[in-house]
Amino acid sequence: MTSIPVLPPSLEFMNGLVDGVWEYLTLPVVLALIVGILVVDVGVLYILLLLVTHTPRPETDSEKHYITVTSDGKSKGGIKLPDMLDESVEPEVFMSVVVPAYNEELRIEQMLDEAVEFLNKEYPRGVVENGNGKANGFGNGHAATASVRKSGWEIIIVDDGSKDRTTDVVVEWMRKRVEKGEVKEGELRIVHLERNRGKGGAVAHGMRHIRGQYAVFADADGATKFSDLKTLLSRLQSIETHRQSPHHPLQNRMSRNISR
Repeated sequence: MTSIPVLPPSLEFMNGLVDGVWEYLTLPVVLALIVGILVVDVGVLYILLLLVTHTPRPETDSEKHYITVTSDGKSKGGIKLPDMLDESVEPEVFMSVVVPAYNEELRIEQMLDEAVEFLNKEYPRGVVENGNGKANGFGNGHAATASVRKSGWEIIIVDDGSKDRTTDVVVEWMRKRVEKGEVKEGELRIVHLERNRGKGGAVAHGMRHIRGQYAVFADADGATKFSDLKTLLSRLQSIETHRQSPHHPLQNRMSRNISR
């Protein structure tokens, strides 16, 4: 038979201490201890998440402006971009294409050739078609007031702090296309980020400053085929045709959430 170990005389005081602790360990006390431990754990986890979570840096003043080429072939910078966080901003063109670019001086011209050819063919400027006038409210977060579809397009090149001549190459490319009448002033806009944000940050920056009822982003290396855009847009418009009425309370709530 196993005997219960006896504490040495020097530790006999522990018996009374343990008995006192068990006397106070009632169910409410145990539950309170468990809840307290959980609260502390959640608090520590939250602090750790704050420490490791990336916080986007604020836009600099120069990043709120763009460069384009005027009708006389001269480059022009310092032109203020629209801000989609401004609820008063209305769409001006039908399609916006955001292109994040980092050190793409060798590949971006080919992508622009394909993009402009497609956009001029599918969404020519000055051609206005009857539409539901609602695309903007569910495409970029602002309610469209027009009863007709906007015309035209824009390309926003977001130079993500490139170390090469990406911006200069785009300006030279645009100058040639302006002379040929293939691109108009303001249709191609270049935004140069002072410091690299990464692809996601560059796309988000461009999307914040679009003018289109619809907006997509495309890779500068030509990985995205613009012919696929027509199919994508057709699917989106099909969904819009069958979606709930914008006057539905749930849809209004969703629209407000998107705009935030």
